[in-house]
Amino acid sequence: MGITKFIYLLLFFAALFLFYSKENIVKVIEKVEKPLVEFENSVMYDISKDGLSQVIQSQNAYKFTNSEQLKNATILIKSKKDNNKSTTISAEQIVKVSDDLYLNKNVIFETENKITLKTEELQYNLKDLIAKNNSFFKITENNNSFEGERLYFNGKINHIKASKTHFKIDLKENNETD
Repeated sequence: MGITKFIYLLLFFAALFLFYSKENIVKVIEKVEKPLVEFENSVMYDISKDGLSQVIQSQNAYKFTNSEQLKNATILIKSKKDNNKSTTISAEQIVKVSDDLYLNKNVIFETENKITLKTEELQYNLKDLIAKNNSFFKITENNNSFEGERLYFNGKINHIKASKTHFKIDLKENNETD
């Protein structure tokens, strides 16, 4: 009698396991894209029919299918209006996707009007000339300074928006600062 109960119990569990659906756990292995081209200690020039338009200097440069990556890099972009003026962008890491630059660590951005921006991270669109970030920044021009967080800077119309700001302006008339 005990053996028949044991057999019925085994049949019950066998039927239970037969209809039990087990989810397949699939591990997704991240495919690391290898660069198409790699440069070390390089200087690259962008020459158009109008002449030299930009110079890119980097410790390491990688060209991928949809992006470019630079380490310890400086980009010098010549002004289209005045050939003697240029915009300089430098950072420890720069990733370029289409017209967007993503800059990280020790970012220094100097416009052709000699406005200098220092921050730890920055997003910059080369076509629209718009810079954004969510971290602390400091902008200096001559003896004037402007610092804060969450920067939005439109380079075409020289419009700046930020939060938690603090600024010092050098007044030329009385030589005072506010």
